Amino acid sequence: MVGGRSPVVTPGPCPFLVNRLSEVDALTAALAAVTAGGAAAFVIGGEAGVGKSRLLREIEQRARADGARVLVGSCVDLGGGALPFTPLVEAFRGFVRETGRPAIREIVGAEHDQLAARIPFFGGVGLPDTPGGMAPQLLFAAVLRLLELLSAKAPVVLVVEDLHWADRSTLDLLTLLVRNDIPGLLLLTTYRSTDLHPGHPLRPLLAELDRSRRVTRMDLGRLDRSQLDELLTGVLGAPTGAAIVDTAFELSDGNPFFAEELAVGGSLEPKAFGVALPQSLRELVLSRVELLSDDAQEVLRIAATAARGVSHRLLATVSELPERRLLTAVRECVGHHVLVTHSSSDPAGYYAFRHALTREAVHSDLLPGERVSLHLALAAALTSDPQLSYVQDFTYDAELAHHWYQAGEYSRALVTTVRAARAAARVRAFAEAERQYRRALDLWSRVDGPDRLVGIDRATVLADAADAARWAGYPGRAVECVREALAFVDGGARPDVAAELTERLGRYLWEAGDSEASRQACEDAIALLADRPPSALTARLLAQRANTDVMGGRYHSGLAALEHAVALARQVGARAEEGRALNVRGVALTMVGRPNEGVSSLREALAIADDLEHLEDLYRGYGNLTYALENAGRLDEALAECRAGLERSRRLGLDRSSGAALLANNAADVLFLLGRWPEAVETALDAVRRGAAGVAVYPHLVLAWVATGSGRFAEAERELDTAARLCERRWEPHLLGALHAGRAELALWQGDPAAARAAVRAGLDSVGDSREPALVLRLCAVGLRAEADESFRAVTLARAPAARPDVTEQTQRLLACADAIVASFGDRPLLPEGSALRLLGAAEVARQRAEPGEDERWREVADAFTRLHRPYPAAYARWRQAEVTPAPDRAASLVGLVRAAADELGAAPLRREIDAFARRARLDPEAPDGRAPVHRAADGAPADPFRLTRRERQVLAELCLGRSNKDIGAALFISVKTVSVHISNLLAKLGVENRTEAAAVAHRLGLVDSEPPTGR
Repeated sequence: MVGGRSPVVTPGPCPFLVNRLSEVDALTAALAAVTAGGAAAFVIGGEAGVGKSRLLREIEQRARADGARVLVGSCVDLGGGALPFTPLVEAFRGFVRETGRPAIREIVGAEHDQLAARIPFFGGVGLPDTPGGMAPQLLFAAVLRLLELLSAKAPVVLVVEDLHWADRSTLDLLTLLVRNDIPGLLLLTTYRSTDLHPGHPLRPLLAELDRSRRVTRMDLGRLDRSQLDELLTGVLGAPTGAAIVDTAFELSDGNPFFAEELAVGGSLEPKAFGVALPQSLRELVLSRVELLSDDAQEVLRIAATAARGVSHRLLATVSELPERRLLTAVRECVGHHVLVTHSSSDPAGYYAFRHALTREAVHSDLLPGERVSLHLALAAALTSDPQLSYVQDFTYDAELAHHWYQAGEYSRALVTTVRAARAAARVRAFAEAERQYRRALDLWSRVDGPDRLVGIDRATVLADAADAARWAGYPGRAVECVREALAFVDGGARPDVAAELTERLGRYLWEAGDSEASRQACEDAIALLADRPPSALTARLLAQRANTDVMGGRYHSGLAALEHAVALARQVGARAEEGRALNVRGVALTMVGRPNEGVSSLREALAIADDLEHLEDLYRGYGNLTYALENAGRLDEALAECRAGLERSRRLGLDRSSGAALLANNAADVLFLLGRWPEAVETALDAVRRGAAGVAVYPHLVLAWVATGSGRFAEAERELDTAARLCERRWEPHLLGALHAGRAELALWQGDPAAARAAVRAGLDSVGDSREPALVLRLCAVGLRAEADESFRAVTLARAPAARPDVTEQTQRLLACADAIVASFGDRPLLPEGSALRLLGAAEVARQRAEPGEDERWREVADAFTRLHRPYPAAYARWRQAEVTPAPDRAASLVGLVRAAADELGAAPLRREIDAFARRARLDPEAPDGRAPVHRAADGAPADPFRLTRRERQVLAELCLGRSNKDIGAALFISVKTVSVHISNLLAKLGVENRTEAAAVAHRLGLVDSEPPTGR
C-alpha cells in the first residue's frame, strides 16, 4: 500500500494505491534521476482497469510536490478517424493554462515566439508554408527544443496515456523523444496490452523501443485476494467480510477497476447475493448506469458519443435540457464517479469519463438510431458554434468530420474531411492527413457535385493526397494518387499543372525505387513546358533531368545542363531550385576532375538548404558531399560529414528517411574503404533496416564486399543476389557496375577466373557510355586481375616454359576501355582513386606478362592506396609485390605487413594466400635475412615441411599433371572417393584453396619429381 488511508463516507474509488510498491519505487527513482539531470522513459502496459492511470496519478502528485512540471494528455478513440497529436494538444494546452503565458515566456526566453509559431499545440494554429516546410521534422525539432528549455529550468514529466489509440504522428514524435534522451525529462506512457492485435501500429514501436534499451517496460498485473481485500476496504471505508472479498475476487478475477465498480455499485452488499450478479465489466458498468436518472443517462450518452471531453455548453445545446435539470444530471454523474470535471478555457469547464472503459460500455450500448441522432446533433451544434468544442484548434475539423460521417451526412462529411486533411498537413501530421484524404476520395463518388461543394477539383485533392502519402512514407500510394490526378488534367489546356504533377510523379517514382520510370516522367514534364516562359518549375526540371545524366555517369553533359539550371533559377529568384541544381552540380564538377570546385558548390547548396530549412535538400546535400569527398580521396572528411548528417537526422527524427538511409550507405562504403569492416557491416545493416526503397541496393553491396574479403563466400553470394533483385528496376551505372564488380571479385577469391571475366564483361556492358572513372577503372582492374590469374592457371597446369603468352584479346579491350576513361579527363589529372586503380590495372598486366620491373609497379600501387588510407587494396598489392621481390629479406618484410593488415581487417582469404606464399618461398619475417631454416632429410634432400604421406605425394604428382579424380584413381588403383579424401587432406596441409594452387605449391617447392614452371 502507498499513501495513507482516508475513510470515505460514500463508496468511491480507493483513495490510496494498492500493490504497486515496486512500480512506485522504480518511477520515484527515475524521477530523482531526472531531477539530477538524467532522462528516463517508461512504457506501462496492462489490461483495461488494471490501474495504469491510478499509478500515474500517484507519480504525478509526487512530481508536482517535488517542483516538477507535469504535462498530461491522453489519446482518443475516434472509431477509424484521426485526431493528430491529441495527447500533445491536451498536455501543452493544460500546461499553458496552468502556468500562464507570461510565466512561460520567462521560462522559455527569447525563443518563445519562434517556438509558439512552430508548435501549433503550444501557441499557433498551424505552421507557415516555407520552401522546405513540409517536413514534419521541423515541428518535431521545435518540440524537442521546447522540452529542452523547459527541463533546463525544472524537471518535466510528460504523461501520454492510451497509446493503443495514438495517431501515427504522435507515435513518431514520442519515438523521437525517447531517442534523444532530453536531460530532465521523464516520459511516462500507458497502453492496453489486450488491445494490440497482430497488425496494431504500436507493436513495431514497442519492439523498437525494446531494442533501443532506452525505455523501461512495466507490465501491471492483477491483485491477489489479500490485495483485493485492502482495495475494497479503501473503497467502502471499512473492513469487509470474507464472503464479500471472495465474491469480489471471483467476479473481478483481481481486476482493480472491476472490483471497485462492484463495490461502488452495491453489487457486493449481502442483500445482493441472492440476485444474479453481473458477469462482465460491461454488464456491471451498464447496470450502474441504468440506476441513474434518465437525464443523467442522456448526459452520459452524449459524452460517450463526443469521444473526448465535452464542454458544459455543448451538453446543454445537444441535450436541450433546462439548465437546472442539466446541472442536476451532471452532478449525479459526477457524484456516482462516472464523470469527472476539468477546467478549461470555457468558464463552465468540461467533463470526461473517469475511466475509458465506462465510455466504451455506454457507447457500445447505443442503438444504431441513437448513435446517428447523437452524431448529427453534435455535428450541427459544433458547426453552428465552434466555441462549443472544448478546444478550438487544428483538430476541430477532424472531430466535426467524424460526426458528420457517422451521422451519414456525406456531403458535409466530404467538405469537413478535406478541411481536416489540410489542417493535419499544415501541422505536419501527414499520416493523419493521408487517412483523411483517403476518406475524402471515397466520399467523392457518394455525393453530387463534389467539386462545387469542396471548392476544388478532384485532381487537386489527389495531388494533395499524393503529397501527404509521400511524406507519410507511402511512395507507392503517392504514385497512384498523382497518376490518377494526371488523368483528370488536360496537358494541352493546362500544361503548367500537368508538368507540375508529372514532376511530382518522377520524384515519387524515384522514392518508390523505379528510377527508369522516374527519368521518363522528367522528360515528359520538360516536354510539356517546351513553349512556356522560364519558371522555378522549369529550373527544377532541368536540374532533375541533369541529375539523371549525372547518375548515368554522363558528367560533362550533365554539368552543362546544371550550369543552365543554376542560371535560370537565379534569374527567376528560385532559391530552392538554385540550391538543388548546385547540389548536383557539385557531384558533376568533382567527377570531371574539379573536386575542389565540386565541394564548394555542394557546401553552397547545403547553406541554401539550411537557410530555407529544406530538409530534403539538406540531406541530399550531405549525401552528395560525402560522395564527392570520397571520390576526391578525402575519406576521413567524408566520414565526418556522414556522421554529422546522421546525427542531425537522429535529432530531427529523420533517421527513417531516404536521406538518412543514403548517408548510412555512404558511411558504410567509406568505412569499408578505410578497412573498418565491423563498423561498415553495422552501418550497412542499419541502412538495410531503414528500408528506403530508393537507396536499398548499396548496403547489400557493402555487406557482400565485406563477406568476400572475410572469406564468407556463401554469405557474399546471398547479399549479391539480394542486390541484383533490388536492381531489377534500376538503371544507374554506379549500382549495376558495382554489383558486377562485386561478383567478379568474389569469383576470383573462389578461384574461378572464367566467372570473373564474364562478370566484368557484364559490368562494362551495364555501364554503357558512363564516364564514371572509378567505376570503369575498378571493373577494368578486376578484369585484368582475372586475365592474369587465368594466364597463371594455364601456365601452371600446362607446366609451360618460363615465357608468358602475350596479352589476351580481353586484356587489350580492357586496356582500351581504361585509356578512354583517362582520355576523357583531357589535361586534368584523374581523381586519386582513379589514379590508383589505373596503376593497379597496369600492374595486373605486368603480372600476366611477367614483365621486368613488376616489383616496382606493385610498390607504386601499394603506396597509392596507402595514401588514400585504403588498407585492403594496399595489402593485396604488397602480397603481389612479395611474390616478385628478389630479395628474401624484403619479401619477408612484405609478408609481415600483409599478415598484419589481413589480421586487422579480418581478411581470411588474403591471410591464407600470404601464408601459403611464405611457406612456398620458405620466408620467415622474424629471420634476419627473411629466410626460413631449411631442414634436410638423411639423404641430404630438402625435407617435406608439410609432412605428406607417400600416397598423398603420389596423388599430388598425378594432380600436377592435370588429371581428374577418376584418372588418378585408375592410375593408382584406388577409388574416386579415396582420391577425393587425399586431395582434401592435401589442400589442408598445403594451406591452399583449390587444385590449381596445390599444383603451384608442388612445382615451386619441388614436392613432385618434375621441373617447376616459372612465374605465377
